[in-house]
Amino acid sequence: MTAATSQAELDKGRRFIFLFTDLSNPTSNKIYQQIGYQPVIDVDQLIFVEPAADGEGPPA
Repeated sequence: MTAATSQAELDKGRRFIFLFTDLSNPTSNKIYQQIGYQPVIDVDQLIFVEPAADGEGPPA
């Protein structure tokens, strides 16, 4: 499905398609590379939350 959808978008004229993957899953990452995806960059997601009013952990 990923390969077919990616190819369909390329056929529509898109020059780039980005796929975010789970780096801890070597099986899927190997398959994505086999269908033409190339690793470009690792991305981290950070979420900042305000502390609770009492200063103990995140707000409820």
